[in-house]
Amino acid sequence: MQSQILYCGDTTLASAAAYLAGLLSASGESFRYVASDDPLRPDDLPEQLRLIILSDYPAARVAPELQRRIVDLVAAGAGLLMIGGWESYHGLGGDWDRTLVAEALPVEISSDDDRLNSDQPLLVRRV
Repeated sequence: MQSQILYCGDTTLASAAAYLAGLLSASGESFRYVASDDPLRPDDLPEQLRLIILSDYPAARVAPELQRRIVDLVAAGAGLLMIGGWESYHGLGGDWDRTLVAEALPVEISSDDDRLNSDQPLLVRRV
């Protein structure tokens, strides 16, 4: 049986991805993992997927036809979770703005770096 969760990004399972992979494993979830440097392949997106996690996974690693496949899976009921840092959304190398996947997310992705960094708690208000 194929895993129903696809987790892409966070460098490798031996580094940054170990945290989320550990949480998934501890909760009894099986998942397929694609490292940040590896391109997404058609067989990574079976019809029975119920969750796709993109965390610091660059848009350049997902061919346009596979982005369409992700959007179709989400329309059919799969979940899509984009989390992470610089390689998520538009950040350094993420470049998800102006992609098909961006249209499936419930946020607007800026085409500029709009991160705000603070060493203290921060409340962001919509203006």
